[in-house]
Amino acid sequence: MKKILSLLFSFVFLGLVGCASSGTQKPTVIAESQQIKKTIIEKVPNTNPDWIAKTSFIKDGKRFVVGFAEGFTNLQASRTAAGNFAKTRFAQQIKDTFTAETASAIESGLYSDDTGGYVREVFYSSIDKLQVDGIMLEENYSEQIQEQDGSSNKIYWRSYCLASIPEAKYKEVVNRAFDETENQIKKEKQAKQNESAKQLVEKLKEKFDNN
Repeated sequence: MKKILSLLFSFVFLGLVGCASSGTQKPTVIAESQQIKKTIIEKVPNTNPDWIAKTSFIKDGKRFVVGFAEGFTNLQASRTAAGNFAKTRFAQQIKDTFTAETASAIESGLYSDDTGGYVREVFYSSIDKLQVDGIMLEENYSEQIQEQDGSSNKIYWRSYCLASIPEAKYKEVVNRAFDETENQIKKEKQAKQNESAKQLVEKLKEKFDNN
């Protein structure tokens, strides 16, 4: 009888300990292979925001992008790197859209590869010269990762940063880049290349205005 009571007491005690510890963050295995195992051991804040699965989106008159950084042992350094990367993504987004639209224009047969390459080069140079104003760093989310590779073990932070810019500001940057591109092309000495490039820039600007 004493043994039975002792066993019952042990089970009750273990159950209470389990309940008391349920409020703490539990490690979550996120990647595992024969060589490497990655586990999230801490989240800041404790809840995953829905925006970390996105690269960009538009909401309430703002354009949002998500920056990312990992490998830092210091939380603040990780978040700073993610924020800096997010700031560069607005300009990169403009470049990516411009590249896609230029490729589409070339495929139509109206413009040559040389003209498209030349216009793209001038536009990229114009974007790189511009200061993108009005960027706000809205939110941060970070995960502390434990990475085990055989006998090797390292801990580092992975951070995400949500950044925004008013859509009007974004379009202002685009327009300034097109203006600079047009001014640069006007200086081109080859008349035929110049005329074709100007027509392509006008077509691409119209595409951006309608997006």
